[in-house]
Amino acid sequence: MNAAHALLLAGDRASLVDSLAAYDEAIALLRPLAAARAPSTCNSLAAALMNRGEILRRLHGTACFAPAATAFIEAAALFRPLLSAGQPASRRNLVGTLLNHATLILETQPTNPVAADCIEEALGLVRATPKSLTAENTGATESDPALVALAAQLVRLGALSYAAQQPHFLAEFLRENSAFSADVTDAIELAQRRLGERWRVVGTTLPLGRLLAARDELLALRPAAHRLAPFATSVLFA
Repeated sequence: MNAAHALLLAGDRASLVDSLAAYDEAIALLRPLAAARAPSTCNSLAAALMNRGEILRRLHGTACFAPAATAFIEAAALFRPLLSAGQPASRRNLVGTLLNHATLILETQPTNPVAADCIEEALGLVRATPKSLTAENTGATESDPALVALAAQLVRLGALSYAAQQPHFLAEFLRENSAFSADVTDAIELAQRRLGERWRVVGTTLPLGRLLAARDELLALRPAAHRLAPFATSVLFA
């Protein structure tokens, strides 16, 4: 695992290929051990699977969508029970896995609704962080600043997804997640263009009044849209 992670951090193509081979070996060794459901072993297996999916995405993109998605799905399934098992950083690990899965989907299958499901589940996990550990102005864990950054990435990714597919719902999404700072200027601009395109299309499924209302909501959000610089779009686990 340590060798695989070091190679992954190196980032060049040859190192990524070697890292993938090392993670595959680690996964093969961890699978039978994880059958006993020991939290630490399940966490290690899940982290290896998540990183395997990320490496496949980086190396092969759309050509390896299925195995990369499968790795993310399995990793998330292993991380979820750890939320109640007292495993450190389990919430952040699951949120990061869901973020990477959503990123993969939006890069390869932008109309796949599973991306929105991943984003909503991940943001729900951040919002459900115990109140005793929550910073009132961010909605994220004070002791885990990485969770704050992940939430911002999720809002940005979700905003771009809504802007491209359902621009009339973007303002509502942003209001629901207004506790998290994120740069969504380009998402608002994209949504405004999409709404304008739908306005000009005869037979649109949305009435003109709803389109105009959505446009006005987005215009009202513009002054506060640019809060932070853009973020990286993937997460790695040691």
